[in-house]
Amino acid sequence: GEIRNTGETPLSIGMGNITLTSSAGLSILRAAEPPLPWTVEAGQTQVIELQYTKPEASAALLTVMGYSFEIKGLQ
Repeated sequence: GEIRNTGETPLSIGMGNITLTSSAGLSILRAAEPPLPWTVEAGQTQVIELQYTKPEASAALLTVMGYSFEIKGLQ
């Protein structure tokens, strides 16, 4: 995925700013590339990859800096 900073100041993102939750609870972050924390400069984009333990549910909610993204079709 990507994180784009459309603001005018650097954006700092740490482990506390990213969660993956489902009806089964919170999943554990196993790896992040590049490693956390991230700093995304103003007007820049950071390509990211996150690896979590698989939720015991068919859908999950990824939340990054308060923005949520639904992931469906987990098997």
